[in-house]
Amino acid sequence: MTDQLAHALLQARTHPAALNRLRERIGLTTEAARRAGRYLAAAPHRPIAPSADAVAALEIFRRPLQDESIPARDVLAELDAFGSPATIIQGVGRYFGYVNGGVEPVAAAAAILADAWDQNVALRGMSLVGSVLDEVAAGWIVDLLGLPSDAVATFTAGATLANFTAIVAARDTLLARAGWSVEQHGLAGAPPTRVIAGAEVDASALKSLRMAGLGPGAVERVPVDASGAIDADAFPADTDALTLVLLQAGNVTSGSSDPFARIIPGVRERGGWVHVDGAFGLRAAASPTRKHLGRRRTRRLVGDGRTQVAQRSVRLGRRHRALARGPLSSHGHHGPLPLHHRRVTAASPQPPHVATCARRRDLGAARRSRASGNSPTHRRLVRPRLAICRPSRCRRR
Repeated sequence: MTDQLAHALLQARTHPAALNRLRERIGLTTEAARRAGRYLAAAPHRPIAPSADAVAALEIFRRPLQDESIPARDVLAELDAFGSPATIIQGVGRYFGYVNGGVEPVAAAAAILADAWDQNVALRGMSLVGSVLDEVAAGWIVDLLGLPSDAVATFTAGATLANFTAIVAARDTLLARAGWSVEQHGLAGAPPTRVIAGAEVDASALKSLRMAGLGPGAVERVPVDASGAIDADAFPADTDALTLVLLQAGNVTSGSSDPFARIIPGVRERGGWVHVDGAFGLRAAASPTRKHLGRRRTRRLVGDGRTQVAQRSVRLGRRHRALARGPLSSHGHHGPLPLHHRRVTAASPQPPHVATCARRRDLGAARRSRASGNSPTHRRLVRPRLAICRPSRCRRR
C-alpha cells in the first residue's frame, strides 16, 4: 500500500472498523489479481480439460462448515491451489465445447473495476455512473446491430432471462390487445395464447415460456430442415392476433437462422408477435456481409454476449417503448436525493431481477475499445469471429 493511499484512508470520515475492512479488501484484491495473472500466464500451456488428479483434489472442498473463522488469505490461497488446476481452459482459442467462448481483455478488466465500485443499478438514483454506462452501452449495441433509433435494450444475467423478459412483454401485449390486463387480472381466465416454434427451439426459450405461464408442452412445433431452420412451407398460415412465434437467429448446433423473410410478414399482417432468439447469431447483424437476418421486422430480439465479450445478455425491443418500461421495470427511489441526481431517477428498461450489480461495464468497455463497424479494425477483429454463424452441422457440445 502506498503512503499516499494510506494517508487518504486515514483522512476519510469512515468508521474505524469499516476502514480496517477496506484495508483488508485492498490487500485481498491485490493478492487475487496476482494469482489471477499467474493463472492466465499458465493457461496457454495447460490441457483444456483438468487432469484426473486435479479433479480428485476438489474433494478437499467437501467438508463440514467449520466453527472458527479461517483467515481470508488462507481461503484465497486454498481456492487458487485446488480450484485453479481443476478449471476448463476456455479463453485461449483451443476450446470448442458447448456455446462458451473467451473474453475481451478490456471487458475482464472493466469487470474487476466494476466489482470494486460495488454499485447496485436497481434504480438510477442508486448508481448514477452505472445507469449512464448501461444506457450508453445499450445504445452502442442498438447502433452496432443497425437497429432503428427507437429500439430499447436492457441487460440480463443470461439468455434465459433475456428470453423470459421479452416473452413476458409479448404475452402482456397480445393479451392487452385482446382486452385482458395481466397486471390487473393475472393469467387465470385469460384468452389462450398460441405459441409456435421450430422443432429445434432452444431449451432457454422453452424454460422462459414455462416461467411466463405459457406451458412449453402446448407449443406447436414446426418441422425443420437439415440445418435446424424452420421449413417455411410447413409453417402455419392461420396465425392470428393471439399468436406468439418464436424464431431463431443462429441454431445452437449449426448456426443456421430461420427463414425470417418468409415467416415474419404474414405473422405481422395477421396481428401476431414475432420473438427472435438471437443468442448465437444476432451478432452477425454487425457484419456488412451478413445482414440478412430480417431483424427490422421483429418485435423482440434476444442476444447473448457470452461468446464474444463476457457473461452478459441483452434484450432488444422495437416500438413498444412503454411496454419495455412496463411489466418488469421498477419506479421511484428510497428517500430524498440531491437535486443534481433527480433527473436520472426515471424508470428504465429493466430485467426481471431488480437489485443487480453494475457489471455491464465490461460490455461497454469492450465495445468502446473496438472501432466502428465500417473501419478496417472492425473488419479485421469482428468479421472473422462471425464465421461461426455459417450453417454447418458441426456438433460442438
